[in-house]
Formats: sequence, C-alpha cells, structure tokens
Amino acid sequence: MRTAIRQTMKPIVACYERLSPANRKRVVIKFTIGPDGTVLSSRASGAQGELENCIARAFADTTFEKPVDGGTLTVTYPLNFRPG
Repeated sequence: MRTAIRQTMKPIVACYERLSPANRKRVVIKFTIGPDGTVLSSRASGAQGELENCIARAFADTTFEKPVDGGTLTVTYPLNFRPG
C-alpha cells in the first residue's frame, strides 16, 4: 500500500502547492479499495473545497494491491504537509 501511496504523492503535492493556503498542514483522505485493487471511492477532509477534491481525484486514479480477503478495504490516511 505504501508504494501506491508514494506514487500518488506527486499529484497530491501539486494539488497542495497550487491550491493550499500557506497555513494548511494536514489533510485526511479516506478511500475504499475494491476487490480488484481499484479505488471505489475517495474523500479528503481538513481542507477547503478544491484542494480536497484534487487530492480525492489523485487517490481515485490510484491502483492498490488487491485486499487479502478478496473484499473491500477502507483506509483513512493522514497527509501532513510542510509549507516550502
């Protein structure tokens, strides 16, 4: 899972740099991985409108390993940013 999240970080950082107020440091993403490893749903919180949407879209385009039990897996993952 970490490998897929690392691969998603480039578009997430681009979202942050383009859309975040300077003081925003933490966004939480909640996403559900389907039986085939695709993201069925994703939602970000802790930011405002377009930044949340941009991060959620980046996760929606990510493919993860298939869940071990063959079902779905819901993940809540914090993203901590440091303004550059």
